[in-house]
Amino acid sequence: MCGLRRGDAYHKIEAILPRYYFHMRDGVDRPDDIGTDLADDAAALDEAMFTCSDKIRDLGLSFWQSDHHWRMEVTNAAGQAVFTLHFRGQTERHT
Repeated sequence: MCGLRRGDAYHKIEAILPRYYFHMRDGVDRPDDIGTDLADDAAALDEAMFTCSDKIRDLGLSFWQSDHHWRMEVTNAAGQAVFTLHFRGQTERHT
């Protein structure tokens, strides 16, 4: 036995997950001060895409009827940008 109880090992594993922050910028800066612990960059990208798809759905037609532009910047615990997703709702009517 290594001297760790099952609960201790769980908390040590949980503590090594990297933390990601999802900052929304849509004319107003909406920083994420809490962050989310995720397995890796791929999981953070998945979370960002899920969150952004919810925002587009919540905006409904207004997203597409204006020149609405916003972005989500995902940073790591050191404050370094991991990636940025850009969104622009723009439609062109063809007759």
